[in-house]
Amino acid sequence: MYLTSLLHQVIQRGVKDCPICLTALSIAPEAGSSSQSQCRHTVMLSCSHLFHQICLEAFESFSTESRPSCPLCRSAYCKKLT
Repeated sequence: MYLTSLLHQVIQRGVKDCPICLTALSIAPEAGSSSQSQCRHTVMLSCSHLFHQICLEAFESFSTESRPSCPLCRSAYCKKLT
């Protein structure tokens, strides 16, 4: 239920692109789609920001903080796979 609420917030904001790589996110993949953006897994953070999993992992690997913060709002987060 909590994840559904966060996903609803993302959809209401009209988020369509990963804020890190600026390519399309796949919140609800279309059947039969084979584009690369449809194949990327997404991660929703507890702050309700959505990223490609691989993009967020790359961001985290460059972080100098012991616990990385959200690239958009800078709050500490927990990951929720979508």
